[in-house]
Amino acid sequence: MVKAKMLPVAEKLWRELESAHPEWATHQLILDSGDIEIAIPAPAGSHAGHLVLFTSHGSDLWLRFAPPQMCYSVDDASEMLQIAEGLLAERIVFVRITRDGEWAATTLGRPDEELDLETGQVGEVVSWSGRHDRIVQQR
Repeated sequence: MVKAKMLPVAEKLWRELESAHPEWATHQLILDSGDIEIAIPAPAGSHAGHLVLFTSHGSDLWLRFAPPQMCYSVDDASEMLQIAEGLLAERIVFVRITRDGEWAATTLGRPDEELDLETGQVGEVVSWSGRHDRIVQQR
C-alpha cells in the first residue's frame, strides 16, 4: 500500500503545527487527496468530540469541533495554531447559531462573552472541556 503524499499546503501546515506540538503526530492522517487532518480527542465528558485541524482541496485551512456546523476557516498556519491553542486553553469557544432549528452561522468567541443574537436565534457555545458550554436563546 502506497502512503499518500502531502500537498504543499498540507506540508507547510504540518511543519508549523509539528514544531509547536510534536505530540500531535499521533493524531495526524494524510488523506488520499494529499490533504492532512489532525484530530485531537477532547477530554472525557466534553461535547467537542475532537479538535480537527485540516486542509481541504489543497488550499483551504479549517478547524472544527465534532458537532455539526462547528467549522471555522483560517487564513494561514499561524492563525490556525493561535486559534487551536486558544480553544485548547479555553480562551476561545465555538458558537453555533441557529434559527428555527436551521443553521445560521458559526463563529468563535470568548467563554464569558455575551452573544449578539437576533430575535428567534439560539446560540450554542461549546468549549474544549465542556466547562463553558451553554445554550442562549434570544426571544
